[in-house]
Amino acid sequence: MGIGQSNAVKDRSPEYKDYILGFIFYKYLSDKQLQSVKNEGMSHDEIKALNEEDKTTVEYIQKDLGYFIFSSHKLIGQLLIYLTKNCQINL
Repeated sequence: MGIGQSNAVKDRSPEYKDYILGFIFYKYLSDKQLQSVKNEGMSHDEIKALNEEDKTTVEYIQKDLGYFIFSSHKLIGQLLIYLTKNCQINL
């Protein structure tokens, strides 16, 4: 990385901080949801198949946690694609 590239990264570092903090918060919520459904006795396959179309389970989780994270793996993938294309982040 040259000097010019180094300065460009420093100039955009506040942008990256916002994305990273968002990822950390998302991970926290996702882990909390995962632990909650595991504690309720859901199997790995049931957890993997869980989505927003299962209204009864979604409502139960929302009442328990106050939220439900929709399509988490797809969302993370889409966000990574967006970041790499629009923020010049190289993974």
